[in-house]
Amino acid sequence: MKKFLIILIILLLTISFLPNINAVTFSSKKETKSVKSLENDLNWLKNRCGYIREKISDNERIKVEKNINLPDEFDWRDYNSVNWMTPVKNQGACGSCSAFAVNAAIEALINIQNNDPDIDRDLSEAHIFFCSGYDCSSGSGFHSLINFIKDDGVCDEISFPYASAEAGFNLECNVSSEWRWNGVSVKSYKYLEEDIENIKNALVEHGPLVASMEVYQNFELYMGGVYDEIKGSFVGYHAVCIVGYNDEQGYWICKNSWGQLWGEKGYFRIKYGMCDIEEDVKLIGKVYSLHPGSPYIPEKPSGTLVVKPGYYGDYKTKTDDPNGNDIRYLWDWNGDYIVDHKTSYFSSGEECQTVNKWDEPGTYEVRVRAENSKGILSDWSPSFKVTVTKSKNKEFFSVIDIIKLIFEKWNLQYPVIK
Repeated sequence: MKKFLIILIILLLTISFLPNINAVTFSSKKETKSVKSLENDLNWLKNRCGYIREKISDNERIKVEKNINLPDEFDWRDYNSVNWMTPVKNQGACGSCSAFAVNAAIEALINIQNNDPDIDRDLSEAHIFFCSGYDCSSGSGFHSLINFIKDDGVCDEISFPYASAEAGFNLECNVSSEWRWNGVSVKSYKYLEEDIENIKNALVEHGPLVASMEVYQNFELYMGGVYDEIKGSFVGYHAVCIVGYNDEQGYWICKNSWGQLWGEKGYFRIKYGMCDIEEDVKLIGKVYSLHPGSPYIPEKPSGTLVVKPGYYGDYKTKTDDPNGNDIRYLWDWNGDYIVDHKTSYFSSGEECQTVNKWDEPGTYEVRVRAENSKGILSDWSPSFKVTVTKSKNKEFFSVIDIIKLIFEKWNLQYPVIK
């Protein structure tokens, strides 16, 4: 039995570190080392190029006031030695690139405008894309999505997860009823004049920008260097987020939405003027909370993973209040979004520790929300799964318990085992 458990643990740990065996390589020297053909990937690539370009008149475009100290190179991933960008996401097989580009810019602006690179809000692409009436095959433009945010706001990922949309499935507009507690909106947006210096000024002065580009077949093969030559047929338009530039080598630095295994950890560099990338660049203005007095969403709870019926497990979390108000925590022990326990008040940022016991065996989802001393609520935290074993006399963990422990430790999704 011990030997089986050791082999199982090693196998699971090995799987979590396996590389993407379908990866292909495109270097700046145009060398290709591919284990699959472009023809097999063409449909997959088309699915991801879902940006619909809209005609922009000259009087809609603005020129940003020139910054006389404009540097020769700039990167929001390393401004004042700090990364102001949020993690790269993966749109998968859905033509929702516009939503990812818009949210990439807004998430970074939240960090920048609050002078805190660690806020790292994770906004919901599903909310602005599917609730605007689009689907994975239709794609979308910029105008309707940003106006949706301007008029109604956008929630955090937890209130409307992207989930199966990554596999190309369309989602019904199904947002948590309390999403406005974590929602944000924007006051304005502008289209920029099609000029490299103007775009650089906007980038440095205001933050990351939303852009679109033409995509050709060899772009999927990009794995590093400066993309400066197109090969293959035109596939479609794609939305990205410009985060930096380099004048010496003449390129933009862009955040993509094809996962961190693509390109340069999810980013790419593209030569000035390539793929018409300067034609359709947008600047997003001030970002604000729909409920500015709301505490931030608490951290995902942590603590005892497996307990026996009638025994206590220990759980903790913490969060901050933007105005420094005291906070109490409202715990849901059963996964039904009903408050089962309210704590006393804690100082903003102070860790909350509490206990709970379950009488019946099963798997329970534990989540928590915060309420400040003014009675204003946050939205719910991500859930933490707890397994209550079948026997009160059980003195050892089963194989299933050990598997769940491993998957929780590595933050992986484990299958439901009945």
